[in-house]
Amino acid sequence: YFLSHTFLPLSKFTNKYCDATIVESLIRWFRTFDRMDMIDGLLSLAMDRKTDFKIMEKHYKKEIDKIVEQYLGEI
Repeated sequence: YFLSHTFLPLSKFTNKYCDATIVESLIRWFRTFDRMDMIDGLLSLAMDRKTDFKIMEKHYKKEIDKIVEQYLGEI
């Protein structure tokens, strides 16, 4: 999330460095990963500021939608 948000968006990274198999795996991961495990993991990290999962989820969704659009056309 941090790298995609601050350095190179995930959609641009996948377009530049990933083949179709990796892209498909990434999309599958986003659609199936356990959101509660992610939230629990974020809560267990010792950080100066808390990370808002809703913001992360929105960012991931936006990037995945862009990736799908790159491969399938406008959705």
